[in-house]
Amino acid sequence: MERLIEELQTCQRRLERRNEALRASQKALREAHDKLEARVLYRTMELESANKRLEAVVKEKTRIADSLVVSETRYRTLVESTDDFIYLVNGRGEYLFINSRTRSFYNLRPNEVSGVDYGDLHGEKETAVFMERVHQVFKESVSIRQEHHQKGRYYLRTLSPVKARDGGAVRSVTVVSKDITDETRLQAELVRSNEKLRQEQAQRIRLSKRLIDLLEEYRRRIAGDLHDQVGQSLTSLKLSLEHGLSGISGGNRALHERMAEAIRNTSDVLHDIKNISRELRPPILDSFGLSQSLAQLLKELEQKGMKTHFFQKGLPGRFHPEKELAFY
Repeated sequence: MERLIEELQTCQRRLERRNEALRASQKALREAHDKLEARVLYRTMELESANKRLEAVVKEKTRIADSLVVSETRYRTLVESTDDFIYLVNGRGEYLFINSRTRSFYNLRPNEVSGVDYGDLHGEKETAVFMERVHQVFKESVSIRQEHHQKGRYYLRTLSPVKARDGGAVRSVTVVSKDITDETRLQAELVRSNEKLRQEQAQRIRLSKRLIDLLEEYRRRIAGDLHDQVGQSLTSLKLSLEHGLSGISGGNRALHERMAEAIRNTSDVLHDIKNISRELRPPILDSFGLSQSLAQLLKELEQKGMKTHFFQKGLPGRFHPEKELAFY
């Protein structure tokens, strides 16, 4: 008899240790999930802040470029001191004027400008593209903006018509070429940052789902262990106690009561194990689906004195397992 009681106590301690291990594992998973969420949130805030700064810089640079076109006539006297490439060409692509920044770039002296055309300083393909834009300005009498790449740098080139004083035909074209390499690189960095942010958000979703899947798998395994191993052991113990109780003579009343109490305790433990196993991962959910699982749950609540009412209409036979678990 003492051995049976010790076995019962041993089973109870094993159950307590398993419950403690389960709670510790769940706590560790929650803490890991919270830390991951915090790191991702912090990184997301950093990237969003960087994106805002980059957008502000790009917006400011674009505003400056736009202002250059609008106010070109106001600072013609400053063209020699600007860092932009500014020059004037006629319909044949011949230079009528080149500012100092452009002359310095092409190693030209002021007296060497006369008789030089665009094709003398650029390749055939680039010259053809440029002249096409020049002819368009002459024909349509409108400003044209285009980006081009030269010697590892990026430029925003604006071609504007210069008309006669009476506002008639276009006489020449003013070209302002602004170095936008930094802005272009900032835009590329902005694109990369946005893509990285999107990837990190997707990674956070995947990790969150993975954590949930791991938790559910752990819960399913613990529930199975409780039901299949501990439950069977306790059932066997209960049967042994009941068999021992049947062999006790009526004269040994104290032993009879102790055996009966041990059987009741074993039954209570079995009942608790079944409840814990069902709460961890209800077997009926996997076997019969959400509808019957909810009906069974509410039925058990009614047995405990809670009034419930359950109905369904137009539900499919089964949902996706993850959806069924989430609803349950």
